[in-house]
Amino acid sequence: MKPLRITFTTLTAVIVILWASSGLSLEWEMDSLADSEYVIIQITDNSYTDDEPKINNEGTIVWEADAPTGWEIYLYDGTTSIKISSNPHEDYYPQINDFGDVAWEGYDGEDWEIFLYNGTTVEQLTNNSYDEGETRISKAGAVWEAQEASDYEVVLYDFTGTNPLTDNSYHDISPRVSDTGSVAWLQNDGSGNEVMLYDGATTERISSDSSDNNSPQISDAGVVWRGHDGSNYQKSVGTMRSFLPGPVSPYPTSRPTAQMGQ
Repeated sequence: MKPLRITFTTLTAVIVILWASSGLSLEWEMDSLADSEYVIIQITDNSYTDDEPKINNEGTIVWEADAPTGWEIYLYDGTTSIKISSNPHEDYYPQINDFGDVAWEGYDGEDWEIFLYNGTTVEQLTNNSYDEGETRISKAGAVWEAQEASDYEVVLYDFTGTNPLTDNSYHDISPRVSDTGSVAWLQNDGSGNEVMLYDGATTERISSDSSDNNSPQISDAGVVWRGHDGSNYQKSVGTMRSFLPGPVSPYPTSRPTAQMGQ
């Protein structure tokens, strides 16, 4: 079993804690760490702010740093740290999958665009006149919301190409993607938020009440979100198989053959 890893930031540093076992509660205070088997590694030590650290299941860490050249994205592979963004943009909010692909949002002076690092090169996935944001990435691809005209739409990049999942007059926001390629997001038609699910072929609404739904999350096992019952917010949980017409797609072990720029 791999060690449990937790990352956090101080004002100017990214720190990772590695436990030798994963049976520990995450409700701890710093003083209690002395009683646990762990190793603390300070990943950064510089004079500028490091923020928004993310870690994948392989132990690779990414973060954003207010470097002398502007906000840049950095990656730590367990041995060394490298800067993976190199452009005149301000780069923020990195996300990483278990392949080590990193997606983030870069401001080009006019609007926010999406960038992707595939372990070797960086590609700008979007180049338009409107903002993209709320980027998430899994082993199946990256998703984001795009502010087109007067509303927001959801876009999926599956390592072979870009696929708009919505094209309507509603606000489609907060997309999340599973490792098997299913995507969940919120759709607001003016009367409240509903939870939508794309299963790789079709899209359907999976919330069926008049409550205001928020905070969708998706995994290969199911979708969870927060719903208001008129008095307070509750959690709604459903298994993925109950939403899909057939079995869950096979778990990807490699990227599609046609990758970025091909």
